[in-house]
Amino acid sequence: FFSGPTMSLTTTSSAELSAAQAVLGAARSLYSLFSGPPMPQAAAGKCELIYEEDDEATEMEPGQPLHKPCEAAGVPFSCIEGTCKSCLIDIKEGMENLSEYTAAEQNLLGDMTTKRLACQAKIMKGKVKYSY
Repeated sequence: FFSGPTMSLTTTSSAELSAAQAVLGAARSLYSLFSGPPMPQAAAGKCELIYEEDDEATEMEPGQPLHKPCEAAGVPFSCIEGTCKSCLIDIKEGMENLSEYTAAEQNLLGDMTTKRLACQAKIMKGKVKYSY
């Protein structure tokens, strides 16, 4: 039983429909312009994060952040928002298996060759070996 307000349907002219479609198209264009490139999809299967100091490997799901396993290995964390560099790690192998650099990392790190912020990076596939 429905006791709320009723809705009446009206006929929409083709001009109104065309205008609405144009507005929707413009909104989609603006969204794609400001939302940045699409996030890479994580690969299927398990990934492996290896701490170089003791060669201890942690099995991870694709797309999982590095924060918790790195913290368990002793990497210090202060802000976990990508603003302080306390969790800066050096990627020894598998940089291509990590997510793209975040805006926070780009702002803090500048020349990005082998360094990542463990609070920002995610493992996407394969194996990654790191030290700090």
